[in-house]
Amino acid sequence: MKKSLLLFLLLGNLELATAQSSYNFSNIDNLIQTNLQTAFRGKVCVAVKRGDTLIYYKSLGGYDSTSTALIASATKDISAAVILSQAGDGLLNIGDSVGKYLPVFTRFGKGRTTIRQNFSHTGGWDSDGDFHERGDITLAQAADSIAEKVAWRYQPGTRFSYGGISMHVIGRVAEVAENKSWDSIFTQRIKRPLGMSQTVYQLMPTNPRIAGGIASSPSDLMKFTEMLLNNGRFRGKEVLKPAFWEEMWRDQTNKAPILNSPYPARPAYNNPYNTDTIRYGFGAWLDIYNPTTRFQEQISGAGAFGTIYWVNRCNGTTGVIFTTSTYTVVTNTGFQIIDAVNNAVNARGKNCNTITSIVPNLIPDNAVVVRPNPAIAVLNIDYTPNLTPQSLTVFDPTGRPVLVQKYHFNSLKINELARGFYILKIQAAEGLVIKKFVKE
Repeated sequence: MKKSLLLFLLLGNLELATAQSSYNFSNIDNLIQTNLQTAFRGKVCVAVKRGDTLIYYKSLGGYDSTSTALIASATKDISAAVILSQAGDGLLNIGDSVGKYLPVFTRFGKGRTTIRQNFSHTGGWDSDGDFHERGDITLAQAADSIAEKVAWRYQPGTRFSYGGISMHVIGRVAEVAENKSWDSIFTQRIKRPLGMSQTVYQLMPTNPRIAGGIASSPSDLMKFTEMLLNNGRFRGKEVLKPAFWEEMWRDQTNKAPILNSPYPARPAYNNPYNTDTIRYGFGAWLDIYNPTTRFQEQISGAGAFGTIYWVNRCNGTTGVIFTTSTYTVVTNTGFQIIDAVNNAVNARGKNCNTITSIVPNLIPDNAVVVRPNPAIAVLNIDYTPNLTPQSLTVFDPTGRPVLVQKYHFNSLKINELARGFYILKIQAAEGLVIKKFVKE
């Protein structure tokens, strides 16, 4: 069998340009081989892309890109994308209370907890109970039982306590908001657009485990991370609107004190800025936040059985470590692998610490502050009678264009952007003008 054909068969559904790479990934090879029988319990598949190009691939012990297994809490990011897709279509608002959709929660005094809080583990819940684990009830029955029988441990929004029950509640909210089953919503909004044919909420069909029930493959997970890298778009299709995609990258906890978290405090690896506490976005871990540029560089999803995937939008890499082990055992090795990827990629190109592709200084000091419905305010930065604008482009701090407008400048849709730091470039007949701004 020719080498190229063998490589194609090994890569299966990854459908990427090449697996050959001139990056020095010897550290990854060593980490995988050294920990194969311990952390990975004999089987693992690791795939890394930069943009659309596969730059690293290793499969050992029988796992390859098409292998399927339960990914446990790595499900959370995918479920979050379902909710954000609904929000983008106006079916719900992530700031809404649960009681707005599920009156039973109001009846038992728990209606004020919000969708945002429940997808950032700040919803108030005491414990997971077992209602999200039962196969003899429906998702609707599980939600009703949670409303009646599961106590709050703290007031919503005041603490961070990791668990699955809060997201299970929002799964039922999603069903009510769209008048469809969770599986139908997931299939329509995420599975089919991304071509995730090997991904299914495998446990308990009538009571799908929203925060931990997916079985998937490395190939499918790489499709999901590709969408997260590309501002919510997947191969020309908009899966998440940019403003809602950005919610996954924002701290949704308001730095609430942590009662319970599986993420290690001040991890030795996957933590280049030596952060004390890793925060949580909308269904995703906020791995790498740059305190200098004030930019969220990397997010990830991780499950109790050891699967980890990540997206680094500074260096344009995505990756998956697919295994069946234990998260507490895999974490240290997995984080070292992610560090090895980032170090190798940054050594060959743009470093996340020194992004200068748009303006020399990306620190948003003295930037223009733009508040809700800010179209005219933004235009007033540079739009004067002395300019004849031809196009307006808004960039995020990596230099990625997130909004382009060539005409109708008086209705620039800045309101579609999430809160954060941006760069506005105006191409006018008289020349090029660049300004920084922060949307609040």
